[in-house]
Amino acid sequence: MSPVLFIVAGVCVMIPLRGACATPLNSPQDASTAAGSDAGRPFADLLQAVPQRSAPAALQIYVRWTTADPVENPADTENQFELVSVEQRPVRVRAERSPQVSSSSLVVVAHDATGREIDWRVIADPRVVRSEGGSGPELTGEVLFYTDIDLRLLIPAHAGIARLSIHKVRAEGGVALLDRVGQIDLPRM
Repeated sequence: MSPVLFIVAGVCVMIPLRGACATPLNSPQDASTAAGSDAGRPFADLLQAVPQRSAPAALQIYVRWTTADPVENPADTENQFELVSVEQRPVRVRAERSPQVSSSSLVVVAHDATGREIDWRVIADPRVVRSEGGSGPELTGEVLFYTDIDLRLLIPAHAGIARLSIHKVRAEGGVALLDRVGQIDLPRM
């Protein structure tokens, strides 16, 4: 069974979609090309350029995400995103007071039809699972990564959201950098 990030009760509007609006990245080179100037973009730049905004309603977006290899940074492998559904929820979404990121975080950025960034959210990377065990008296552990997961996103329902870009957080020289993994095109609501 695949892990689920968010489940919110109560459906207002349901738009079922099967793969029609997802953009796959076919190789690691496609990922860096699609990232353009986003490749290795400092998280602090996003914080400063795009303030989070509150919204009286939310979009719950269900995506099937498949990676070719179980690697720490999904920008280093092939990724396929299949948009399954978008539901409007009567849930108020507020801006985070002090957003924090780590190497187990993803950043989801909302864009309008022109590509302008209008909001963003930090989520836990749902591919990450920790395995602990050991045959002796000492406990050992390792981090494993699912290659096929169900991703549920809860984002503010701002007017004009046309697509989401998914970014993996990595640290380099004490700076949190964002590597673009892919994008998900959304239907007009």
